[in-house]
Amino acid sequence: MQMFDFRNLKLQFKYGRSPTEVLLQTWAMDNVNAAALRDALVEAGLIRAANVVKTLLGEEEIVNQPIEDMPGDIQRFPYETLELSTGGFNPTPFREGGNLIGAGGYGRVFIGEGSSGKIAVKRLDKNNQLSGDDRQRHASELTQQFKKEIEILARFRHSNILQLIGYSDDGPHYCIVTMYMKNGSLEDRLACLDDTAPLTVTQRIDIAVDTIRAINYLHSYEEEPVIHRDVKTANVLLDDDFTAKLADCALARLGPTNQNHSVTYTGTIIGTTVYMPLEYKQDGTISTKIDSYSYGVVLLEILTGLPSYDEEREDKGLPEHISEEVDKPDDILSFLDRSATDWPDGVAVAIYNLAKSCLDFRKRRPEISKICSEMEKYKAACAADSHQTS
Repeated sequence: MQMFDFRNLKLQFKYGRSPTEVLLQTWAMDNVNAAALRDALVEAGLIRAANVVKTLLGEEEIVNQPIEDMPGDIQRFPYETLELSTGGFNPTPFREGGNLIGAGGYGRVFIGEGSSGKIAVKRLDKNNQLSGDDRQRHASELTQQFKKEIEILARFRHSNILQLIGYSDDGPHYCIVTMYMKNGSLEDRLACLDDTAPLTVTQRIDIAVDTIRAINYLHSYEEEPVIHRDVKTANVLLDDDFTAKLADCALARLGPTNQNHSVTYTGTIIGTTVYMPLEYKQDGTISTKIDSYSYGVVLLEILTGLPSYDEEREDKGLPEHISEEVDKPDDILSFLDRSATDWPDGVAVAIYNLAKSCLDFRKRRPEISKICSEMEKYKAACAADSHQTS
């Protein structure tokens, strides 16, 4: 059933018609089957009605109960409230007058109107094509992913980590509500999406420092380092002042707490491949050095303005492309994004050398605390150069 049917259903309900009558009438006209009606009811949030159809189909009821043990100090939004604030989760892109501002493997992000201004609502989409055990397994994984992201965002408060406002767990989809980031992602700004102005050198270095501060905070939190596992330019969001906020903590996990055991292993490889180090892709080796590697890729993107992955390049991944083209550190100067104005003498080469060390083998890769210290120095050098030339 098409998306306009749901909007029409809500509109007809607003004007006094029964939503059930409208839905059944549309269903009859479309000549779809009972399974399609079930999925339509789920999408519309009519869970009780969907469960009736599922019973007739011999399927188990849709579990739609609020989750226990969620953080008590975080606002819980009714699903209907978020639905209304986002225009019914309007799937038309924001730049075309709709509410959709992002999408990924987890679901979609919509802009909404909150009580104190604009909000971003990440809706975790269920896979309604699955059935039986696969459907239950997917639902369980989605629940765990949702709980983990809420717990991490609620637990870790930092000026460079995306601020959690609340969540919803009483509707057909889990939702995570965060502050709205007006300037979008670093990935989009580097690509000058929608004809936005290029980022200046100062903005790029500030954003790089903001990002590493967030990662360093996660890694140094008490005795339990939190490994983000999905550091990438798409997950670095920019507010009104271009202050960077690290987002999407759904893949994060606690690292080893014993200093004698800095590595652990997993059978499940998750994240974005081009940002993954070899040891993680090959055998699931997990350490804080995963985030070091990912940050190295981010630095290359900031320096060059090139995408992390490009099908048109012979070496599609940016680390491989730069490694093939840059023989000595000074060669990076010919790859700098010239739309960013002039880089201070020595700073671009120094950042490239740091990025290169981040992309080294795990044992030679620097820890985030060391990377953070180096980036703070480069930021100070850039500020001093800017002051001298002004």
